[in-house]
Amino acid sequence: MGHVKLRHLRDIITAVRDILAPDLPLGFGTMPDPFITDYSRISTTTLLADCGVQADYPFDQAILETADFITSTDPDLAEQAYRGITPPH
Repeated sequence: MGHVKLRHLRDIITAVRDILAPDLPLGFGTMPDPFITDYSRISTTTLLADCGVQADYPFDQAILETADFITSTDPDLAEQAYRGITPPH
């Protein structure tokens, strides 16, 4: 969020999977989803223009730190989230 490079949700989900559980199959298209995002209407520069703030935290690092935080604060939630998949440390 806040990065000026627009990434589609599918790309973000795939990247998170690749970081945390590369062997986990993704079922894109297996469930109907009537929600369509019009990416042409999304401004990736609004935060920068409004506040002069640009996100520059590495995506991979943020995902790993978030996974570590979740697993360290709530082991039961971590087990449910990963369904037996051990996140990298």
